[in-house]
Amino acid sequence: MLALLDDQQTTSTKSNSKRSKDNDEQDGMQRESDLNFSSGLTILPGLSFKSDISIAAVCFCQDKPEQVAVFYEQIYTTSYGAIYNVRNPDKPLKLLNCEASVRCCSSSMVYLFAGCHDGSIVLFDTSEPTKYKTDSQEPIPSSPTFSTANIQFNERHYSEVIRVLPLQTTNVTNNNDRSSSSFSLASLDKNGLIIIWSVIELTQSDEAGSIADLGLKPGGRVRMIQTSSMQIKQSIYMAKDSIQAFDLSCPINDVDNLYVASNANAVYHMTRYGEMGSPSKLRVSTDLEAQIEVTCLSFNPMVNKLLLVGTGHGQLHLYTTGRDEPILTWSQAFRSSAIVRSCNWSTGRASIFFAHDSQGHIKYWDLTKDLYQPLGNVKIENLSHFILSISSQAETAFALVTKQNSSQIEIHQLKRTFTTHSDSFNDNFKTILKDIMTNT
Repeated sequence: MLALLDDQQTTSTKSNSKRSKDNDEQDGMQRESDLNFSSGLTILPGLSFKSDISIAAVCFCQDKPEQVAVFYEQIYTTSYGAIYNVRNPDKPLKLLNCEASVRCCSSSMVYLFAGCHDGSIVLFDTSEPTKYKTDSQEPIPSSPTFSTANIQFNERHYSEVIRVLPLQTTNVTNNNDRSSSSFSLASLDKNGLIIIWSVIELTQSDEAGSIADLGLKPGGRVRMIQTSSMQIKQSIYMAKDSIQAFDLSCPINDVDNLYVASNANAVYHMTRYGEMGSPSKLRVSTDLEAQIEVTCLSFNPMVNKLLLVGTGHGQLHLYTTGRDEPILTWSQAFRSSAIVRSCNWSTGRASIFFAHDSQGHIKYWDLTKDLYQPLGNVKIENLSHFILSISSQAETAFALVTKQNSSQIEIHQLKRTFTTHSDSFNDNFKTILKDIMTNT
């Protein structure tokens, strides 16, 4: 299987020019970057036998921000994946595969979740020991520890799963990096169905498999149980069965309130118990008959109720969850013909956010410096994914870039000005937000 992955040795590229302070801080990165927000670049190798294959899903590991999980587009009936360490990308830490087409992924603790095109969800327990072929030292890809495919539940996804969101109330771990707290997962399909799952670790494993747990592989020690489900409601102004969902998020440290990006001119606010929240919708237009697509969501890491929203018309909106209208709008953030593909707050400096569109533009703003104009704009041809690392445990943060028809991943280390702040920053940022809300 290692032959599937490009095992070329990575080397450091030395610059003849004097490095800046930021470049001196690019410990472990391969080379300098030409992106103005990056202090260093590492390239994760892709599939050597099919270098033009696209990446289907990718994410940073939540509790280990220097690790990246990636799944490639399905080859015949198999999807391959890998977990890499950004600082040592020569070989993957773990190889993965599953018999489904992966569309999204996320992680929590030692668990990696993937939502699939057929509506199933697969769970990988990355703490399971790697097995090797008997005639060589070649590792065998790990199969899912648990899969919801072909299991009868009260509800199931009949369309592709577009988001899997860990809902973790506490984060107490033991020596094996396993949590002793309650742990849930929310999954969203493109038709707007949300299912809440409980992730349960078993005290014992059965190498022969279990009839009671048909989705659990032999020897597996973690499974998923469905606890509730909810469906976003169709707008009366929309054609029958035309509702679509695009993203799912919840405030930091508040897993009871879920927000769904939809094509119904609004972000839906629901609780994990199936009830509508208050306000029930955050509207992106006062025209009730408009069908503007809300394409992405991002909650601020410092101010729990601050929600950034991107649309299918190139706009960005900023909300507080207690109001149904935005407190700030960037109506020309991108061209009106562009779709905002992602928006991400910096976890180290909560006034900074990044967004990227369907035409390959990445822009970033700092609300403490300019409320309306971006500080920078870069263009990357054939841009597919742009994701920021999500951990605030360290001052180092990364941005992940992938391109269409390529299995390589660029990992950029953000400059420290994007990830650190002074002691007075929090008070200054909250004062600015208070002024924005006062003037709204």
